[in-house]
Amino acid sequence: MKRPDVAGLMEKLSYKQTEANKAFSILRKMFNMAEVWGYRPDGTNPCRHVPMFPAGKSTHLISDDDMGKLFRQLDKIEVEGLENYVIPLAIRLQFEFAARRSEIVTLEWEWVDLENRRVVWPDSKTGGMSKPMSEEAYRLLSTAPRQEGNPYVLPSPRHPAQHLTTGEYYGGWCRVLKAAGATHVGTHGIRHRSATDIANSGIPVKVGMALTAHKTVVMFMRYVHTEDDPVREAAELVANRRKAITGAKQPPAEATA
Repeated sequence: MKRPDVAGLMEKLSYKQTEANKAFSILRKMFNMAEVWGYRPDGTNPCRHVPMFPAGKSTHLISDDDMGKLFRQLDKIEVEGLENYVIPLAIRLQFEFAARRSEIVTLEWEWVDLENRRVVWPDSKTGGMSKPMSEEAYRLLSTAPRQEGNPYVLPSPRHPAQHLTTGEYYGGWCRVLKAAGATHVGTHGIRHRSATDIANSGIPVKVGMALTAHKTVVMFMRYVHTEDDPVREAAELVANRRKAITGAKQPPAEATA
């Protein structure tokens, strides 16, 4: 394995940069140990001088404006048939379930209980989990077409009898964002936006954790972004309370012409 091979691997995995960096770290350690154990000459690690993707960059929060653009584009796609139906369906389902991408693309009909309006994933990232369906999720799943002989809710457009691949989903997501004129963000941004909406809805944190399937409050809060409008309103409430306590008078509003 040579440096161009490692660089090519990183380029191939560029659509999931966190996973790419993890794979790179493992490769680098493997080749370092190969040198230590005498399987490769010293200084021949092919990972040398291959850059990793920037770390620590926070996920962009999908704004209210971009949410409007995005869902209007999804409506247009469905009406005009601009994409295979699995792309808008996958996006809508990920928003509804605040789910990880892997939980959506691998979703099987066997896990969908329409009668009790619940989806049970037997083996997600954090083990088995169960989530209730919202009215919208129920509508999406109850009206979604089923391919005979294919167990998946989101069958791959290019690979018969297989589920939608992460690459197919990511590519479709990027096309939708671009057509909508929305700021680019990875599909993980859907989960961040959903978690933020859950947290800002006023429901208890424990209930929010059940909806996102986070095991700890710390992990749940990492997905919650602070939106400007609620913060501004909170600051105004605090300021008004302080004025009420101190007896300070508010300046008169400026006269308008």
